[in-house]
Amino acid sequence: DLEVSSQKVAAFLIQEGFKIGDFAGLILENRPEWAIIYLGIMYAGLTCVPLDHQLTSQELKNLIIDSSAKVIFCSYAVFAEKLKANIEDNSFKFVVLDNLADKQPNVINFSETEHIRPNTAMLASVLPEDLASLIYTSGTTAKPKGVLLSHKNICSNFRSIQKLNIYLPCDNALSILPLHHTYAFMVTLIVPLFSGAE
Repeated sequence: DLEVSSQKVAAFLIQEGFKIGDFAGLILENRPEWAIIYLGIMYAGLTCVPLDHQLTSQELKNLIIDSSAKVIFCSYAVFAEKLKANIEDNSFKFVVLDNLADKQPNVINFSETEHIRPNTAMLASVLPEDLASLIYTSGTTAKPKGVLLSHKNICSNFRSIQKLNIYLPCDNALSILPLHHTYAFMVTLIVPLFSGAE
């Protein structure tokens, strides 16, 4: 269940000492865990920094440092190929999906979140004005710039799309575009989810 799985991620983040106002990186291919982690970050009151897993290791490092992310969720492929050797700083905590070859400092296997029993009383009280996401522009014309979106921004965008009656609760959406793009995030994740679709 999406809600329970997301609350487990939130409980994990809170137990690890992360708090409202902290930034959490999400560097992941499109897959079910993307939504689970994003919503878990929201439940914990953190701000999500979704990044393109196809960026180079140096580009990822620059954006992670610029965003001040304290925890990064990523696939093992991204961790092993782009982050492990390039980010030696112990101030980051990595939560790695898939097979984690060996135990390393500041690296946690995502499967550990599955054993957590979420306590809804410990979840953050999130206000509409609180930051939901820090989105970076693609940087096609210049250096990527960070855009801050509040929960109110995302809900307002949803309400404007909802008026078009694009989705019904009986609909299924297939997400082809990368979820770190705001268009795909809004139209193929948030709108169907808020509309009761799949």
